[in-house]
Amino acid sequence: MRTKMRAAVALAAAAVSCATFSPTAQASTAAPAAVMGGCGTFTPCGEATNLTPWGMYITTNLGTGTSGYCDVWNKNGGSTPSSWHAKCDQRYLAPGAHYGGGNIDVDAFTFNDRGYYMTFSTRTWHAAGVWTKITDLQEAKCDDRNGVPECWIG
Repeated sequence: MRTKMRAAVALAAAAVSCATFSPTAQASTAAPAAVMGGCGTFTPCGEATNLTPWGMYITTNLGTGTSGYCDVWNKNGGSTPSSWHAKCDQRYLAPGAHYGGGNIDVDAFTFNDRGYYMTFSTRTWHAAGVWTKITDLQEAKCDDRNGVPECWIG
């Protein structure tokens, strides 16, 4: 009887040990959501707010998209010009809409049918279809200024 009892205790201890430390048990825990740029729960994600009467376009996969390209004027974000012809998937953002933040990272934006002003430290004009990259810590806001889109970091 004692031998059976010792075997049962040893088997139970082994089962608890395997459940606690086995790779299978660790892999079954939920992984955090993967997003571009490493943003998420503790780090903000890029956002875009379209306060204009025109549709704008955003991308959440700048550099890794599969359906098209984005011609970016500021590859590293910010006001320093550095051109980049990057793979991306373009997504329409309707007038009055907001996208990004939380676990969704907007990487860049444009207006495909009209030029727009962008203000970082200085105000610059960008032709239709030229993309502005934003960082995880930024929210691009665009509104209508005398019939022309004007964007800034909010």
